[in-house]
Amino acid sequence: EDTTLSQLLGLNISRHLEKLEEISTAASKEYSLEKAMREMKSAWTDMMFTFTPYRDSGISVLASLDEVQVLLDDHIVKSQTMKGSPFIGPFADDIGTWEAKLVSMQ
Repeated sequence: EDTTLSQLLGLNISRHLEKLEEISTAASKEYSLEKAMREMKSAWTDMMFTFTPYRDSGISVLASLDEVQVLLDDHIVKSQTMKGSPFIGPFADDIGTWEAKLVSMQ
């Protein structure tokens, strides 16, 4: 349903302005957290790992881990920071699971 400015003014919406600003701020912060989480997950989607043979063991090990380790450390810190946000509520389980995955890779 559409709402016009004159309808809002007719409802005397200005008396609820403080509450509306509060809701808007919370929604914006929740969106920022959700977006940051999507970006973290996206960074790992296209991550390519290189394997090299380990001596004559017939086993391959990960090589060139510097970039991966930096990203992993950064994302662990970000996810822990996000968990402490008062606006993480709707995503608390998801960020907790994500952090646990990152820590297990460390």
